Amino acid sequence: RLACPWTGRRDFFSGTVVFYCVNLLFAGGIFLLCQIKSPRGLLFLNGAFYFQIPPLLLIACAALLYALSLLFQGALARGRVTARVAEVLLEAEGIQVRLRGYLDTANHLTDAFSGLPVVLCTAASLKPVIGEEGVRWVEERGFLASAQPERIAALRLRLIPFSGIGGNGVLPAFLPQGLWMVEKSGEKKAFQAAVAVAEEKEQDCMDSCLSLYQITGREVFSKFRPVLLEAFLRLLGQKKIRPGLEGAVMGLAYGCDSSYEDKIWEAAAGYLQGTGEQQMKSALFLRGLFYTAKDLVFVREGFLQMIDGLLARLSPEEFLELLPEFRRAFGYFTPMETDRIAGKAAALHGEGKKQLLKGRMVSPIEYRYGEDLDQYGKWRMSAEEIDNK
Repeated sequence: RLACPWTGRRDFFSGTVVFYCVNLLFAGGIFLLCQIKSPRGLLFLNGAFYFQIPPLLLIACAALLYALSLLFQGALARGRVTARVAEVLLEAEGIQVRLRGYLDTANHLTDAFSGLPVVLCTAASLKPVIGEEGVRWVEERGFLASAQPERIAALRLRLIPFSGIGGNGVLPAFLPQGLWMVEKSGEKKAFQAAVAVAEEKEQDCMDSCLSLYQITGREVFSKFRPVLLEAFLRLLGQKKIRPGLEGAVMGLAYGCDSSYEDKIWEAAAGYLQGTGEQQMKSALFLRGLFYTAKDLVFVREGFLQMIDGLLARLSPEEFLELLPEFRRAFGYFTPMETDRIAGKAAALHGEGKKQLLKGRMVSPIEYRYGEDLDQYGKWRMSAEEIDNK
């Protein structure tokens, strides 16, 4: 039902009749030919037909059929949009967005549930619909993890599986209220399609940079290491670079030239000790940095102090928001390295590494009592309660 959705009785019966008629005509015609004439080069064995066709004839027939298929597609395409680039008008949540659309004949992506074709958009192009906050969430955390902005949640996302040369996965998509192709004359042609958000794969880019670094580490490709370092520095010089990619490239630049350690320290301080917005990106930066140069935690004194200071300044809500990325960042360390980090973190608070495992468990009753006590204190200190007294 997903691959061939129900489109009505007429389509179902007509498709069934065409399927059986074509099979019966072909199989019956070939079988009749074998029974009457038994031509050379044709063998019928165990219900299967085998043809002996010269290679040149096969190539000529394939070229002829290809030319006929092009003519047939051209005849069907009359009256359709044939321009490679066109203006597209999209409406969602009562907001209209003008986009620049590109006709991609290789895009056969279809929504299995609705049977509609899928149009691919970037998060930045949908900024009027999902808002600036929504774009920021998408670019930093991915569209699927961006359920917090209300304007994204209102789109009622669905997942569309895809498969291509670069891999496979799922794309978040939604059904817009309207889609129009705007002709040069200004005429609008409405069409139906689902809109999928094609996310940029930051992790894939980090993997590619690491692969290039490892390849240039071999003796046969070592002459390209300076060229790669120059490319890394140009990438870091861009204004809009994602925190995770920035951290990963900085770690690779440190691997090429150890004198780059001071610049990494300055960048890390900017994230860990910067403004509130920068601090919320710190976990992404650390994830990229630890992916390519996790030894900096042990080499540079004061690195853990900055991380500890950031965690102390975060509110409970901010900490829970950053916790998944922090887990991914420290997930690159081995158990032995994690044990060393735990010992250093405990020493910052005057504790021993073993004492971290001997803390007293807080019962749910005590925790609930503490929350109620905080709420009571907040109520007694409120301006309304003080004025009543």
